[in-house]
Amino acid sequence: MEIRRFRHYTQIKWSWVLTIGMGLYWAFLTFGLSNYDDDFIAEEFEIRFVEREIVGLEAVDDANPLVRFWADQGDRETDYDQLEELLSDHEESERVNQLRAYLAESEASEEMYSEREQDSQLWRVMVAQAVWFFALPGALVAMWMVRRNWRKRGKIWRVLGVWEPSVIWALFFLISILCDYFIFNNLGGILYQFFGDHWGGLLSDFFWRGGAALLASFVMVGSWGGIWRVYRLGQAVRWRAVFGTFSVLALLGSLQAWLGGVSEILDPYAFYFVVDPTGWDLLFDFMNGVVYAPIFEEMMFRGVLFLGLLKKWGPVPAALVSSIFFASIHTQYDLWEIFSVGVFGLGCCWLTWRTGSLKSSIVLHMIYNGLATSWVYLVYQMPL
Repeated sequence: MEIRRFRHYTQIKWSWVLTIGMGLYWAFLTFGLSNYDDDFIAEEFEIRFVEREIVGLEAVDDANPLVRFWADQGDRETDYDQLEELLSDHEESERVNQLRAYLAESEASEEMYSEREQDSQLWRVMVAQAVWFFALPGALVAMWMVRRNWRKRGKIWRVLGVWEPSVIWALFFLISILCDYFIFNNLGGILYQFFGDHWGGLLSDFFWRGGAALLASFVMVGSWGGIWRVYRLGQAVRWRAVFGTFSVLALLGSLQAWLGGVSEILDPYAFYFVVDPTGWDLLFDFMNGVVYAPIFEEMMFRGVLFLGLLKKWGPVPAALVSSIFFASIHTQYDLWEIFSVGVFGLGCCWLTWRTGSLKSSIVLHMIYNGLATSWVYLVYQMPL
């Protein structure tokens, strides 16, 4: 009996040692190789960003306090300092020097943009902010509605719960390493070669976004059809829960900003890679950000990790661990933005636990990414 206990104890320990080793290698690849290179961001991206920010600041300069609040415009001098810092590393050119000279003036003698351009930009910023603006009172309504009925209804499918946590972690790390850094690196080039830049890009991004999530889900569930049943993707979307969670997350984001939890420097890079996008660029951004990312990230982090750890660890530890790792892969963001991603992950975990399905959390993720992508196009990419 004692020998059996010793063998069981050592097997568990060795499984965690292997899991931690793969986790460290995954972290090395994720944080060592996946960070965005500054050279990847072309100069025209930042110049366009600075120009559009200046148009917006000029537009609200003489506006009433309600418009300034709605447009989410803060202290002009602080914003100018941040924009000037963005241009500090760029080589001198006529346009860059003109922007630097304008930003350097504490009180600009002349406005750079016409009244028509200012009105157009102000309208776009206010439209982009409207959803978040009206979500704040919606959060109070949502919290009132669930005050007595916040626990889950029905049973979450228990197939994933038979796996040991160490095995789930080992699968997560191993499959992520294989799919993201080895298989995809070879497959992507083949897809581009056979299908061209357009369709090859869409297919390549599908496998990059979905390869690990699909393979990990298949290994844990045992069949492709079983994935649909285990994640209960046939369940109807719980729209009340989706919009309620969205409203609460919007309120938390506003409170974070109000308490000073914002980036020190304006970030022009999120969802922003092409200055003047073509139709194919827009399709690629839509499929990448609004379809692929929500589906496959929810499968991996709320499906494999959260539901896989839920039975053995309980909802709170499983949600915290899943959300921390979900936030950690967003290496393109700064610390405050990564924190916001983690809070969003907790909201998706709660929605999955509350509804017993991944479908509602996928829809919430699509709404968030769709709004972010639309906002960037409307404010920075759409011609004035």
